Amino acid sequence: MALLDLQKLTAGLSRTWAGFLRDWDRSLRSGNYPETTRYNYLLAGAQLARYLGEYSPDPDADDGASEGGVDGAAERAEPGTRAGLAVPHRS
Repeated sequence: MALLDLQKLTAGLSRTWAGFLRDWDRSLRSGNYPETTRYNYLLAGAQLARYLGEYSPDPDADDGASEGGVDGAAERAEPGTRAGLAVPHRS
């Protein structure tokens, strides 16, 4: 029996979070991470998702990943910045 059961880890999570964790698992597998490492990483991600879903002051926090995310932040950033952070100038 395999240690990592992604269906069990993502049970009760939104589709967005489950998809994020599934994609992350695919990325970890492509990097040849051991199953125990992948399990620990994904378990931590699932626990974070549950914590944020329960304790976040923003009722729409679960939908945050599907509303532009980093790309949306980059589009709203000031010129000369990256996602609201100052970009160091190269000399």
